[in-house]
Amino acid sequence: MNTKFHITLDEVLKAIEDYPYLRECFSNHLKWLFENCSNEKKDDHIYFKIAIGRNSLGSLEKVFEEAGRILGLNENGLHKAFDFDSASDCNDIFKLGDYLAELRIAVELGRLGFNEIKKIDNQEGCTDFLAQYQGKKFAIEVKNIREKELLEELNDGSYKEEIQFLGELRGAYFGTLPEAEGKSLLVGLERRFHSPKDQKRIKKQLKNTVEKYNCQSTMLIISIETITGIGFSTYFMEQCLNQVKTKYPFSDYLACFLSGNDLYTYPKLFMEN
Repeated sequence: MNTKFHITLDEVLKAIEDYPYLRECFSNHLKWLFENCSNEKKDDHIYFKIAIGRNSLGSLEKVFEEAGRILGLNENGLHKAFDFDSASDCNDIFKLGDYLAELRIAVELGRLGFNEIKKIDNQEGCTDFLAQYQGKKFAIEVKNIREKELLEELNDGSYKEEIQFLGELRGAYFGTLPEAEGKSLLVGLERRFHSPKDQKRIKKQLKNTVEKYNCQSTMLIISIETITGIGFSTYFMEQCLNQVKTKYPFSDYLACFLSGNDLYTYPKLFMEN
């Protein structure tokens, strides 16, 4: 694995030059990153990915291509719809991960049988997506739990603050592995509901979308990376989602997008996950 973090702007731009979607969506962001951030840029998602594993950029490009196909957007259209440039904030260097989570969820929704998926403009005060599923129009809001946020919730003081990525903590001891996974999932699911302000905002986004777009159902999706990398049984996922949804009954369906691969819902919406 290439762990050379001190790469040049020319090198990172060259790494994405053969990938039309990545080049369109991230060229400006990367130029901004080098002009305005110093050591913080190592924690930026696309910079980190280029620095440690350029061979995986082809896989990421395929995700962008699929998102473009599902949403009916070319490279420029996808760039505008997700407004990746607004993630350029040195004081919030992990922000790009929120946009990437939304894009991956759009792909997963398409894979699971949703259609007419549309990304809603961030300025509308509505949810992130509209989509149809089995004749029902859904208002779908996505909340991403960043690696650093989850670590801060779980950290008992034994781990250094500069450890940012949960990938570096796979195998870290938070109790037995099942205990670690269970704790991280429940903490992650509730992470965005801690304050009355967050709760009010989520409710307003869902309500605005239902009223403006005449939706029949709502879904709140929490995107979470696991710590140890161990998967969960469907039964365990349903139990956790049920527990949190009972406590925070904001939407018709509460869902968890786990480690960028699988979407689980409560109540169960799909025949298979």
